[in-house]
Amino acid sequence: MYWLIYLLVVVFALGCFLSGVQFRKQKWGFLIAGYNDLTENQKAQADSQAISKSMSKCAFWTGVYVFSLGLVLYLLLEEIGDSSIIRIVCPPYLAFCSLHFQ
Repeated sequence: MYWLIYLLVVVFALGCFLSGVQFRKQKWGFLIAGYNDLTENQKAQADSQAISKSMSKCAFWTGVYVFSLGLVLYLLLEEIGDSSIIRIVCPPYLAFCSLHFQ
């Protein structure tokens, strides 16, 4: 049953990485919220390269976050190795995520 959860996490993380690459290449700019609503004059004034670069970083780090969260879920649910590994890895990860992604 847990394999379905892991599959969904990996697919979502890969989707984030793929969208990060496409944003970096400035191919999927239409997915950026509000960009399609701009007039042609406003689009000419907007720095689309900087916006795409920012969205690329956001999508990439979201993929890293989701993938690492899946790894923590795997460690917690499958009880891989000694339980001390879980006690060492999980609390710093959760503390980092709670402070960094507020």
